[in-house]
Amino acid sequence: EARDNWIPRLIRAKRPFAIASIDAISQEEIMRLAETSKRRKLPIAIINAFRLIPVFARLREVVVSGCLGTIDTVQVHVPADVSPVLCADLALWLLPNASSEGLSTAEDNRVAVTISGSNGNANATLDMDAHKASLTVRIGNTQRTITVPSTSSALMAERDILANTMPIAHRWPLLMHVDDAAKAIAMAEAYAANGKK
Repeated sequence: EARDNWIPRLIRAKRPFAIASIDAISQEEIMRLAETSKRRKLPIAIINAFRLIPVFARLREVVVSGCLGTIDTVQVHVPADVSPVLCADLALWLLPNASSEGLSTAEDNRVAVTISGSNGNANATLDMDAHKASLTVRIGNTQRTITVPSTSSALMAERDILANTMPIAHRWPLLMHVDDAAKAIAMAEAYAANGKK
C-alpha cells in the first residue's frame, strides 16, 4: 500500500528511485514503469539482481575487456528455484542482443553462464547450495580457473551505488534499470512459451 502510494508521487516529482527487488512488484507494473521511465527520462532501478554478484561482475569484466573477441552467444542455465527474469537480465547485461534460446533449465541449484566469443569462452558458475563460485576463462589453448568469493553482499554494493551517485539524466551505473527488467521479462516469457528444458 505504501509502495502504491509513493511510486506515483516520486514519478510526478521526477525523483529517481529504486525498488527493493523484482519480487516486490508485479511484472505488469514493471512494464508500465519501464514505459513511464522512458517517457519521462526518469531513472528507476531494481536492486538485488545478479549483476553485482562477484562471479558475474568478474565475468562482465572479462567480456568488456575484449579478450574473448566478438561475443557470439551467451547461455544461462536457470535453476528451478531461481527467477528466470533475473537470469534473462544477466544474459542481456552480458550480451544486449541475447535471445531466449540462451536460457535453459538446470537440474541442480546452480546458475551457470557461458559466454562464447571469437577468441575463446568464459564460464561463471554460482552454486546456490554450497555458496561457492568459480570463473573459468579459455583463450586459445590457455585455460585459467579461479574461485571467486561468493560471500560479498551484492545488495550492499548496490546500495552504495545508490547512495554515492546522482543519476540526473542517465541510469545508475551497473544496476538493473526498469527498462532492462522489462526486456528480461519479455525474454523469459519467450523462453517459457517455447517450453525449453
